Amino acid sequence: MIAITTTDLTPLCDAEDVLYTAIVLDEDSQDKILSIVPPFEHGKEFGHHVTLAFKPNQDHVDALDFGKRVSFNARAIVMNSKCIAVEVELPEGVTSSNKHPHVTICTRNGVPPVYSNQLLEDNSNGLGHDGLTEYPLQNMVLNGRVECKMKS
Repeated sequence: MIAITTTDLTPLCDAEDVLYTAIVLDEDSQDKILSIVPPFEHGKEFGHHVTLAFKPNQDHVDALDFGKRVSFNARAIVMNSKCIAVEVELPEGVTSSNKHPHVTICTRNGVPPVYSNQLLEDNSNGLGHDGLTEYPLQNMVLNGRVECKMKS
């Protein structure tokens, strides 16, 4: 029997077939986040991954160690009337095409999850519209695995 690790498979992954790459949170980390950040009553719940790249290029795909388990810190809960996200600090060696890596917790109905990028950019620029609020987090470690979501 030949043993093949996920690292061995990384070069075989064609970026043209990948919708996005992500750190997918383990169940305990998902539960941890959702226990302190309840989703909107009338919205869509996410809270399961940190997007590393949407429609990534081949260099990005080749650089990732798919299947690798990683731990990283949650920095702050950022929210407004449209969206709730948790800004995170990525582990060393893992990069994101998003300026502000995060987990989108939920959005109001009709608000796409990509809006969380705007939410976090507004927060970093001190733009407090739509009731924007930040709650710093301390000592919250999240765990997950580097994965990719293939196009259907």
